[in-house]
Amino acid sequence: MTQHLALVASVLALSAVACGGEASSTADTSASDTAELDSAAPLDTAEGADTGAADTAEGADTTAPDTADVTAGDVADAEDAEDASVDTVDPCAEVKCAAPACPAEQQEIPAGECCPVCVAPTCGASEDCTRCVWPSAPASVDACYCTVCPVALMTQTECAANQAAWELHCGGWAPDPACPVPRCVNEPPPVCDGGVCVEDPEACRSDSDCVRCSHAVAPASPDDCHCPGCGVPMAVTHCEDVAAAVLAQCAGLLDDCLPLPCPAPPPLACNLETSRCEMDFGAPR
Repeated sequence: MTQHLALVASVLALSAVACGGEASSTADTSASDTAELDSAAPLDTAEGADTGAADTAEGADTTAPDTADVTAGDVADAEDAEDASVDTVDPCAEVKCAAPACPAEQQEIPAGECCPVCVAPTCGASEDCTRCVWPSAPASVDACYCTVCPVALMTQTECAANQAAWELHCGGWAPDPACPVPRCVNEPPPVCDGGVCVEDPEACRSDSDCVRCSHAVAPASPDDCHCPGCGVPMAVTHCEDVAAAVLAQCAGLLDDCLPLPCPAPPPLACNLETSRCEMDFGAPR
């Protein structure tokens, strides 16, 4: 009996050992398989993400250039076709231009005009200046005008160019009503000042334009200041300019000047031939 019990105990012990080993083996295998699956899953997910991003980027690169390039090309082609269909008309093709009376280097075509004109040349001396009957150079009969008194100040060259253009386009022009006949008076000739033809500030037109000016010239600096004299015949406008220069340059420097005992002078008159104020010694006193 005792031997039989010992045999049963041995069999049970062997069964327990066998069952424990299989359980451990099964657990180890499941854990290993689970770990392998867990480690494989991230790899598969990452590969899927990388492949998708690359495909998407490649799709964007392919689509964007193709669309932009084709569209820009079509628009450019359409604009070129539209430009080619428009006939270019030269508005100056039928315009007759007079040859400007000045060298080529002094000619230019103003904006919106067809014919070259002389660029207002600078004067070098008063003899280059004149009063012109033709204030502008007409480019067509539509720009014709009635000539009046010579009042436009310009160089001789510019005046000649204006005259040539007027005679070309307006020589047979017959306005209705007809141009009036001007009644002109002699005006003093212009002078050249800084390369520009201007009115002569020393010129007079009548006796009333004349005055005795206490200073003969306008001082340019305090060194040019002098005590006033008995009076110099001068045009009123010119004397005003001289007086303004004396006030600006000589303020406080002439306070000690004494008045001069000046004799009664003869009246002043405007010499219409020279446009200068003079003392009229022949006038009754």
